Amino acid sequence: MLRSDDYASFNPGYWVFYVPGPFAHGSEAVNWCAERGRTTKNACVGRYVSHSAGDRDALCLPATGTTGNHTGRCTRP
Repeated sequence: MLRSDDYASFNPGYWVFYVPGPFAHGSEAVNWCAERGRTTKNACVGRYVSHSAGDRDALCLPATGTTGNHTGRCTRP
């Protein structure tokens, strides 16, 4: 468990359950969650953990509908 206040890439004020990778990108993390039945954005997201506020938008959300495509920023430039 991480405190979001300790990482600039997170919004402050939350407790975050963290699973260390290695995940090459956010889609892999979201797929890992889906394999465990966590398929909504309230249950699991792929998030890049860093001390840079510039990474705050690195948030990969589970696919919605029938497209099968994850949404958000699932890769880091």
